[in-house]
Amino acid sequence: MESGIGQYAYWLARALPCVAPDLEFRLWLPNRDDPLVDELRRNGDGTPSVCIPGDPRRFGSTLRATLRLLASGGALYHSPDWIGVPALPGAWRTVVTVHDLVPLLAPEWVPGSLKARHPHLYQAAIRTIARSASAVITDTPPWAVEIMKHLGVRPGRLHVIPLGVAAPRRATPDQVRATLARFGLGEGPYVITVGRPEPYKGLCSAIRAFAGAGGSERLVIVGMGDPRYVEDHELVRRLNLGARVVYTGIVDPETLEHLYQGAGGFLTMSRFEGSFPS
Repeated sequence: MESGIGQYAYWLARALPCVAPDLEFRLWLPNRDDPLVDELRRNGDGTPSVCIPGDPRRFGSTLRATLRLLASGGALYHSPDWIGVPALPGAWRTVVTVHDLVPLLAPEWVPGSLKARHPHLYQAAIRTIARSASAVITDTPPWAVEIMKHLGVRPGRLHVIPLGVAAPRRATPDQVRATLARFGLGEGPYVITVGRPEPYKGLCSAIRAFAGAGGSERLVIVGMGDPRYVEDHELVRRLNLGARVVYTGIVDPETLEHLYQGAGGFLTMSRFEGSFPS
């Protein structure tokens, strides 16, 4: 759940069994340490069974997942990111979600990405998987245009399905205060930004904008760090913002909801959230 795609997969796993109770769902996770494993099992009836075939980005894990599909007689495999098990005609069909093509169309904004460093391999792999899928899902119409153009997916097989809105239980004021205290936020005002530090996410731009606005608020940065992109930490030091910037790292959905509820505002300066600039 450390990324936006992780959140997408998490809430799909929570919601799909509720809207389609007549279907059997099996959730495949990279490892047993994923917090979703225990959470789904605690929920009881109606939740997916959990399998641990491993990270789909590794060949050995993909092979194990393929063997599990063969053994289970699964009818449909959905990858919430495009990487996954390819379709096997006569055995199972696939649906893949392609959220964007940033590494292909704007590699300069993800310079540390393996996909950006090897664009031809990336394009060949994602095009093969997308073309073999029974259906391709994307989040917004602008990305649907780019997917048809660059991956050769026919319009009839491409479906724009906007991302849903999670509906966790709203926390009480005491619960929010306890979470804020855990991160040393106390009673003071703050704004929140959520996401990973790839350059296209605009975290450094957000920090500069925050610094330029002045005031006494703090900036709370939620998300997974990345050793390939440390410019934001250097910028915080250079602008002498250490006392006003709080890094929380990865947080669980409940903690994230508390942080949203306590915030005075949300700040993002991402260049590629749902659209591709011309």
